Amino acid sequence: KLDKYYSDLTSDNVSAWVDGHGDLPEYLTRFALTLPFWKEGDQPPKPFRDMIDDKTMEDMNQMSQKGLNPKYMSSIGFKHFASFMEKKIEQMFVESISPVLTKLKDFKGTNAKDWTDLKTEFTETDPHRILSTTRECGVSFAKGLVFVMEGQLGLDYSVTLEEELQEFHQFHRTNDSFSKVPTQEFAGLGDYVEYLRDEAKLASFDVNLNGGAQFRRLMSEVEIFLRFSEI
Repeated sequence: KLDKYYSDLTSDNVSAWVDGHGDLPEYLTRFALTLPFWKEGDQPPKPFRDMIDDKTMEDMNQMSQKGLNPKYMSSIGFKHFASFMEKKIEQMFVESISPVLTKLKDFKGTNAKDWTDLKTEFTETDPHRILSTTRECGVSFAKGLVFVMEGQLGLDYSVTLEEELQEFHQFHRTNDSFSKVPTQEFAGLGDYVEYLRDEAKLASFDVNLNGGAQFRRLMSEVEIFLRFSEI
């Protein structure tokens, strides 16, 4: 709504006003313009394009009369703004199309390879062996679960029960909705850990475990915790 500021602008401040009074970064392209308008509920007095031309000309005449520096005249009016946006969108499209085409070529190459692999697999697969192959896969998967549930030594992630309890307490350090030790007789986690190790003599307390073995040890700790709760 540039027309609202006509009366505020003078030859002394118009150039600084268009330039943002130094508050706008140098690289930012700025525009000042008046959009066509008419009374709500009425029909436009003339074609919208003609109204845009009129407002652009009015803005440029007013700013010229105010003594605007000629270097800023290209940033006045809707037509200058529209011309800038057309070139900007074209530039952004050109800059964006190359990466898109590269990505599409990559997709094409990947899909072509997948199609070749699937075609080979379909050709080489004997339909009569599908049932037996599926059964063999199921048996192999079931046997693999045994190793998971028993736990495996030497894996990257395995913990002692003390480490597991410390991680649990650290995770719930801000949660006061439940007691983190089974009874107030324990001053804290340290006392409870000493009890599990020295008095309850919980099996594999200091052993680094994972998988099912870790789960079964945890169930033993939960059972001890609940016994105190019942007392």
